Amino acid sequence: VQLGTTTVGEQAFHEGDEMFYVLRGSVEIALGSRLVLLGKGDFAEFPGMVRHRLRGLEPGTQVLVVVTEAGRA
Repeated sequence: VQLGTTTVGEQAFHEGDEMFYVLRGSVEIALGSRLVLLGKGDFAEFPGMVRHRLRGLEPGTQVLVVVTEAGRA
């Protein structure tokens, strides 16, 4: 996903798991009421049922996003 400095999602949630790997730049992930900052090379994995939102913090930010179906991680 090419993020730049955009925000993706309005506190989304879904079945399955979600994984983010930061390829370039940095991102802020809102997981429920917690904010997590990730930079290039960082990885986050969490259950999709946790409300979440992803926001790019730098121009050119790129994130690899993997979403699994429930029970298929």
